[in-house]
Amino acid sequence: QVLQCWMMMMTMTMLLASSVKAFAPTHLNRPAAAAAAAAAANAWPPPSTTIHLQAASAIDDNHADKTDPPKEPTRVVIVGGGVGGLALASRLATLASGRHSPGNRDDDDDAVDVNDDAKISPLRITLLEQNDDIGGRCGSTRIETEYGTFRHERGPSLWLLPQVYRDVFENCGGSSNNKKTMADYGLTIQPCLPAYQAIFDDGDRIEVGFPQGTGSTTSSPTIEQDDLAQRRQASYAKMNEWQSNGADQWQAYLQACQAFLDCGFPNFIQEKLDLASFPAFLRESFRDRAKAWPLKPHSEVLDAFFTSTKLR
Repeated sequence: QVLQCWMMMMTMTMLLASSVKAFAPTHLNRPAAAAAAAAAANAWPPPSTTIHLQAASAIDDNHADKTDPPKEPTRVVIVGGGVGGLALASRLATLASGRHSPGNRDDDDDAVDVNDDAKISPLRITLLEQNDDIGGRCGSTRIETEYGTFRHERGPSLWLLPQVYRDVFENCGGSSNNKKTMADYGLTIQPCLPAYQAIFDDGDRIEVGFPQGTGSTTSSPTIEQDDLAQRRQASYAKMNEWQSNGADQWQAYLQACQAFLDCGFPNFIQEKLDLASFPAFLRESFRDRAKAWPLKPHSEVLDAFFTSTKLR
């Protein structure tokens, strides 16, 4: 009973913290604030790749006197030219140029939230990258061999939260009156189904990462639905070989993970209160004596679900 009370107190504390953050006024959230704080890196030796972006802002007659001298650009230094650094630089440059108009979409989930004053502040953005090219894990390396040239992707092995990437293009592409999407730039996202195949030292293997739900309409351009269903059943059969009710435990584990993601992403990552996601979060947190409790080490959660080393 003491443990249950403590868990409930922790959950309510997280809910209260989320509520406070959701209604508190903000100028820039943590990613942008981290970039601004990085301006102290002026004295650092520059890495091999340095990109300068001049984001000139449009001065609104209602906010500034025409006789006022032009504002000196605020210098922002972003350390790292990976996906996160590039997205942050694009968002800040778009905001400073005045091409971004928050609220033009009902489901606008901007990662950078600013007030009106920040929108017209000119910025000089410096992007630092230690490698010879930018892009981070969204890059590739070409290897020359006697058999030909082979391209190896640096990553990602799994592309999580694709909508976050779509939002960057929608928030930064085009103008406020003519929004562009990822597709407008010739980029499309197709699911890889199943997500991957795990191969063990003894040669045993299993395919995992199928669309959830028997009625899922998620499709792959290279795999027929009937074939995908058969491969899913073969995957479940392999799980049951490794552990009694292994497939059921796998589904229960994924269900808990889904509830935590649906609640955690809006409330604790985007810091936008989403009360509708808390019932499933609490239900999965306390199910079966809280074996999936999200504050436990993940290894302990896996031990609670799976007795099979391969399933863990």
